[in-house]
Amino acid sequence: MTIETLLGQEVSRSYLVVTAGQRQDIRCQTVAALWNASDNLVTVTKYFTTGANANRVQSVKNPDGTMTIYDYIVSADGSYQTNVVSAGQPDGTGASIVDGTKTATVIGSVGQLISRTTIDVASGITNGSETYGNYDEFQRPRHVVYLDGASEDVN
Repeated sequence: MTIETLLGQEVSRSYLVVTAGQRQDIRCQTVAALWNASDNLVTVTKYFTTGANANRVQSVKNPDGTMTIYDYIVSADGSYQTNVVSAGQPDGTGASIVDGTKTATVIGSVGQLISRTTIDVASGITNGSETYGNYDEFQRPRHVVYLDGASEDVN
């Protein structure tokens, strides 16, 4: 529990509840509220507890009901990883996003950006695309091609 005061009066209260595979950040709207008050604003972060993604964020549920869902996929040869972040309105089970965006970011074995694609979930339309290349000796991309065909070079 964290209580903030101003001139001896409580102005803010929050709680942090951590359990196996989950974290709840609770922000109280009412002065001196308990951690389980019905009007609290609760953000729930879930973590993968087993497998290759253990301890990575699995999902975040916001007080307004929106969610962000994460997935991490490593290529068979380990040369790249695709991180998929879906954000917006979830389905009834909270397992997938039905209205929002899905962003897939591909990174190389040393963390260099390879590509990023953003898709509108409801329509399936690609809203953004970036493809990186011409890496320097530190694996920083010096060339980017965007969805509209425009490109950018950096030296």
